[in-house]
Amino acid sequence: MSRSTIALSMSYAFIAIAVCLLFSASTFAGDLDTLHNNIVSKAQQSKSGVIVAVTDRGDIAASTAWLLCGQVQKTTDYAPLLMVLKPEDRANTLKSLGLHTAELPALIYFDKKGMEINRVIGVAPSAVQNKKRMMDVASIN
Repeated sequence: MSRSTIALSMSYAFIAIAVCLLFSASTFAGDLDTLHNNIVSKAQQSKSGVIVAVTDRGDIAASTAWLLCGQVQKTTDYAPLLMVLKPEDRANTLKSLGLHTAELPALIYFDKKGMEINRVIGVAPSAVQNKKRMMDVASIN
């Protein structure tokens, strides 16, 4: 591959990520009604529904954003919604979504009415997931 082709491919990737994140929300409070209303609102603005990516802050959030953008490129009828959890709202938000810490990051698919149709848990690339596990073990000790 020539340098110009690689540069052009990288440009398209960065543009796709920027557009994906531009149309995403970054944080929500853990209140179930507010959270559900935001998901339904986003779903109704799309053709088919919304893909909600739920993640913690840090490197894992960047990896999750990449995964979300990849999903949105494959299923263009779904709107992306990135939820980076605030430490103070983390427990309530996870409870509202029926998730546990070990299941992060997660992709949750909602239809146009805001009803959950699918979820994929623990979706981080293995290198990031292994780093997260090592940090969790270190924090226990």
